[in-house]
Amino acid sequence: MLLQVSYYSKQKEKIIEETIGKPFGLLRRFKMKGIGSQKLVVRSANPEITNLYLHQNGEIFTNIELRPKGIALWFRSRIDVYILMIPYYQLSVYRNGEYLNVYGGQWKVMLKPAHNQVINTKFLTKLFDIRNGVVGDSVTY
Repeated sequence: MLLQVSYYSKQKEKIIEETIGKPFGLLRRFKMKGIGSQKLVVRSANPEITNLYLHQNGEIFTNIELRPKGIALWFRSRIDVYILMIPYYQLSVYRNGEYLNVYGGQWKVMLKPAHNQVINTKFLTKLFDIRNGVVGDSVTY
């Protein structure tokens, strides 16, 4: 689900928490050694996402945040902030060379690390471990 979160709203916060859960607490973040990905560049995405950037020059940057029940991809378009929420039970992630393909429900986003970096495999391992703990096998942090 794509949601504009530029301004705080209790209704939007409730939707986010129901879909992908509350953010991890500070102690859990330290134990997990971080919950966010590196800076990523969007190479292709659904029209709903690419239409946000029609009047913006340059690259579209995003990052992935881990949550207890799903992931959040954060986008910024001019002064607006958007969040793409994908629950773990809908999430599929494929690594294709230097690209990272994220699929969830109707959403498809192809990402590449910014500034000629490589994909952080520690983050991907953490993502898969949490997803398997929620969806299938019991692996928890």
